[in-house]
Amino acid sequence: MAVKIYSQQFKELLPVLFAAKSHFLKSFGTLEVLDGISNSDTAFSVKVSDMDVIINDYDKTKKIDAGRLGEMTEIISTDLPVSYEATKSVNEGVDITTVNDDLDTVVAERMEKQSAAIALLIDATAGARISASAGSTFTGELTEAGVTKMFNDASKYFTNNEVSSDIVKRAYVTSDVYNFLVDSDLAKADKSAQVNIGDNVLYKFKGFFLEETPDARFKASENAYFVADGIGKVFAGFNEYRALTEHPGFFGTALQSLIKYGSYVPDKNKKAIAKGKLTVPTPPAEG
Repeated sequence: MAVKIYSQQFKELLPVLFAAKSHFLKSFGTLEVLDGISNSDTAFSVKVSDMDVIINDYDKTKKIDAGRLGEMTEIISTDLPVSYEATKSVNEGVDITTVNDDLDTVVAERMEKQSAAIALLIDATAGARISASAGSTFTGELTEAGVTKMFNDASKYFTNNEVSSDIVKRAYVTSDVYNFLVDSDLAKADKSAQVNIGDNVLYKFKGFFLEETPDARFKASENAYFVADGIGKVFAGFNEYRALTEHPGFFGTALQSLIKYGSYVPDKNKKAIAKGKLTVPTPPAEG
């Protein structure tokens, strides 16, 4: 059975499509594609050394050889395994008697569409990771007071956690929250807001760059994610992308691959993630 290997093309295409399709690109960065996945569920391991810093008092009352510097803390890094979260496969067939197109053209088009579909799955995983890693949840109603309080609470949360002001902060919000901000007078009242009134676009509110994000990227009942840039990474792995040009079941080409993917946020970065749950207020009863 003749086999053509397109692994390098697929490896190069997947990060490009992820960059084009991802809504959380700034939070996770470039998709890392790993070669040669195996039976192991572990994608890679990271060195973790998050021990608290202990500052001792310098004790001059002790003898010079009795430890004036205080007790010494030994620093040891541990290996933390990071696992894949899902395993997916590609298994498509192109029969030259029915495809009604140039075979090589179809193979190239299908590879791009498959990469785009996988990129969307990985992006959904990134959204779920943000939700699971949030260090705080802000609740309220989708009103001017509720939205203002949510953003104020998020700003306070980042400030009290001493997230560096040099790091860009983003608010991924549903269209309902985004349009509410644009249509209300909140942006006009916020002196730091960046808005293009002519295009009806709001870029920044309460120190957070706004990213209008599809509802499907949020967990149920959640409609805002407050995240610093670069808090984690997304990754995928596969052995090969192959085209079987002599498939025994039909006259044509079979396109096959096995893909694993996942996301990772270090525990120390969870202080730079929060989420919001705003509900539509119940209208008052008539009469």
